[in-house]
Amino acid sequence: MNLAWIVALLRPMDLLSGRSIEESDPTCQLAALVAGEPLYRHKFEVDLATDELGIKSVAQSLDSSVIREGLVGLVRHVVEQPDGDIAHACALGLMACCAAAEIEDYAACELVLESLLSRIEANGRSDLSLLRALVLQQKSLRLWDTGQNFQAVSTEALRLIGQVTVKNLPTCKLGPYADFDATMSHLIAALRRAIWSLAPAVGISQVSDWSGFPAREQVLKSPRSEQLVKVSADRAEVYAKFVQQTFRNRFGGRTRYIVGGPEVPDTFAQELALELVGHAGVRESRKELALLRLIQIDAYEQSEHLRDALRLLRHSGAYKELSLAVERFRMAGPLWALSEDARQIIERRTGPYAIGRNELRVLRAAAELMTTAEANRALRAVQDWNNESYAGESWQTAVFLSKSAGKDSEVSEVILRQVEGRDGVADRLDAELARTVRSMDWSKVCPAVKAQWSHWWRNGSDSWPATAESLLGVLEIEPDDSVPLRDLDAVAVRINGAIRGASMPPSIVQQAVELVAPELHALIREAQGNSYSMKVLSAADIAAGLISYCGADLWDDLTACLVDPRISRSETDAAFERLSRERPPITGSASKLIRRSARRILEKRDRFFDSSSEVTPYPEALRFLAAYSLIDDDVLFASVAELAGNSSAAVREQAARTVATIAEVRQDTWILALAIQLSHDHDVAVRSHAGRALAPLADNDELAPNLIQDRIVQLLGEDGIATPLRLLDAMKNQRPIAADVRNKVEQLLSDHPSRNVRRAAEAVIARYV
Repeated sequence: MNLAWIVALLRPMDLLSGRSIEESDPTCQLAALVAGEPLYRHKFEVDLATDELGIKSVAQSLDSSVIREGLVGLVRHVVEQPDGDIAHACALGLMACCAAAEIEDYAACELVLESLLSRIEANGRSDLSLLRALVLQQKSLRLWDTGQNFQAVSTEALRLIGQVTVKNLPTCKLGPYADFDATMSHLIAALRRAIWSLAPAVGISQVSDWSGFPAREQVLKSPRSEQLVKVSADRAEVYAKFVQQTFRNRFGGRTRYIVGGPEVPDTFAQELALELVGHAGVRESRKELALLRLIQIDAYEQSEHLRDALRLLRHSGAYKELSLAVERFRMAGPLWALSEDARQIIERRTGPYAIGRNELRVLRAAAELMTTAEANRALRAVQDWNNESYAGESWQTAVFLSKSAGKDSEVSEVILRQVEGRDGVADRLDAELARTVRSMDWSKVCPAVKAQWSHWWRNGSDSWPATAESLLGVLEIEPDDSVPLRDLDAVAVRINGAIRGASMPPSIVQQAVELVAPELHALIREAQGNSYSMKVLSAADIAAGLISYCGADLWDDLTACLVDPRISRSETDAAFERLSRERPPITGSASKLIRRSARRILEKRDRFFDSSSEVTPYPEALRFLAAYSLIDDDVLFASVAELAGNSSAAVREQAARTVATIAEVRQDTWILALAIQLSHDHDVAVRSHAGRALAPLADNDELAPNLIQDRIVQLLGEDGIATPLRLLDAMKNQRPIAADVRNKVEQLLSDHPSRNVRRAAEAVIARYV
């Protein structure tokens, strides 16, 4: 037995340091691959013409473009060649498990592990006990990754590692700077720490089912593993390189490269080290590797590293970071990476390797990119998933998938069956069901299922107030006009009905005014007394809704709130936004007061809320003032330019939104200049909203129509859904579009991976058929 194969995986530098090329052997080649150091990879280069010892398959397993071929080769070496060196087989088996986990082929991982375990019987031998403990710990890690019970496996691994003594291990050839006893002692200590890491942290005074495992206090007092400390130090060194590169790029440093370009900092080698030893810290390492790659997303372009970043975040349990990443991929691309990760989930995460909450998040984001067959497969996996803690997320995912699968009615009925009979539900679950109900495409739900929901709304929804309110809107249930309005919630429900086109009798409008006006006055009184309270519904926004959709006489009351500098911007943001979008007729008195107060409104800041409330000029108010021409042109231009020149992408997005609003009411040269400039911004949200401005500007023949049309075509061809979708939505009201633009829209209709973009393109084309 040559334990150098194991050292090559877990302590590769002990083999490589000081070794000359003449002393090279296959274990050095394996160590060079695992260590990830370009110098050693070049020094101990692998002969890819032959794969007699599996080293070529290891090299392939570390290359995302041929990882599947590498995995096949490794499985063949482990499973089909049972008579070789068992340490060699274990080394290849551990590499196979890491590759299999990367592509989520857990069946291959299980095959390899069971094959190795069937061949390793410890029988009191230290070397075999070490190998079996390594394999068992790898099995524990993969069971942990897939949400299965691994306690018995870890317990056996801990028992076996306790039987290993360095003096009873067969020696092997290491590098000239390494001592065999020290190397193996560090290796064993690292494996023991890894076994401990997967067990729940339990205090000395607490009862634990994990017999034999040390308590939390004992673990903390035990000496740290030198090997694991080295992994952390190497990871920190990579981060230091990244910071140095970022500093040089930010502060204008220039480095000349004779060959190639700058190194892209990456912690894959450190993450692999934790995967191989089976340490729980691998989850944090996966997250850090994914984030490092995503931060450097431009350096990878079409690299498989982008798709794998999503997989790493899923496997790290980093739900918040995963949500941000998948939303960024969905909005700005690369859509192929999101789609590929979703397909891997559909193909691999079935049976005992079932999907979890993180997989649901990816499937939800990628649903519109799936074919009907893919969506149906994903839908079956989601419906088989049963986790009461995240029932709302499974409902929402099923609804998104149903739209691509053509199963709107079936999914809607299944969700209703799961909801019926539940009493005393938590507010969170009620809110999630309400969100699910609103996201359903009710035009595709059959009348029979709608009738069942209506029956439940009347007879069983008492414990689901938020859902009942949402159903009132989506099912177009006519409220009873004889029942007086009780509060702002009831007013909001009636406004939502008015938005859909439902009638609102004058008596109900008057009741709403009598409820809302005192709330507006109360806001002013609270602000005068420096009292602020966070409310679910904004009285100012409800007033703006009543004015916009019901013709309510509330302009004077609302204006008093809008111009008061003491009222929080969070109370007036939505009202300004709604009024600038709907632009209902404004009264003369309100117009005069707002015009006199324009500068004061734009300079308003919030002292107690988030940093976005500190942005000046006040973006939502600026759009309102521009939409109603209540601000001088020079102030308007200066304000928009100030927002557009901000270093924050979020503030530049506000500039782009403002330019789009202005373009709907007037077309000036400076508006076109700002729109074109912002449409080239690095941030997708800025580009997409600037694109909205170009659609109405294209109707003006005096504003360089060829320039505008060329830029529209370019924006429609961008990756992600944000830019094409927002631009297509703005084009619905455009006069007949130019031939080049129309050709691009037709191309989107036939080729774009997103169902929503294709439908938006179809709506634009339908206007001119």
